[in-house]
Amino acid sequence: MLVVSASEDGSIRIWRPTDPEQRCVYDAHAQPLNDIVISNESILTSSLDKTVRSWQIPMNAFTNYDSTSSAMTPQIA
Repeated sequence: MLVVSASEDGSIRIWRPTDPEQRCVYDAHAQPLNDIVISNESILTSSLDKTVRSWQIPMNAFTNYDSTSSAMTPQIA
């Protein structure tokens, strides 16, 4: 299980509820996020910057993850 948060700074953060460390942090949008939808394999976000983006959840988000990696890349929605 993962916990995904959307922030006013435009970022997406992925956590494991059993571990206080963040698994992933991504600068998703230029303005605050106003909605997020999560499925088993992807995250869909919308923002005040008038964009909607689809993100693939990296498989390594379930294990230790190096947040400097670019494993999570935006997909055109």
